Amino acid sequence: MLRRTLTAPEAGNGQATLDLEPLHIDVQGHTARVGDRPVELTPTEFRLLLALARAPGAVFSRQQLIDRVFDQDFEGYERNIDVHVMNLRRKLNLPPTAPLAIKTVYGVGYKFEVAP
Repeated sequence: MLRRTLTAPEAGNGQATLDLEPLHIDVQGHTARVGDRPVELTPTEFRLLLALARAPGAVFSRQQLIDRVFDQDFEGYERNIDVHVMNLRRKLNLPPTAPLAIKTVYGVGYKFEVAP
């Protein structure tokens, strides 16, 4: 139970919103938007985006993301994360000039990159 409490998907640093221009995430409202365009995300995609955006620059393995996004009873393949990341990239549809992106770190996993 203690491990589940510490790694619950909604556990975090208590921020109500994350503003990473042009991406805005409302944690309490469970919504995301790019600029003025709302982004329709599934609960899993939202938790994945939140996990990556709360630690920009940090590289997460697939297993680390599974631990942060899914509950402890997850039974599936690590590659499920790849599909969720692909869908998240497609739905965010960040412009090429945007200073942020979800990057693949070959052989390791994924990171949320914010350009200086």
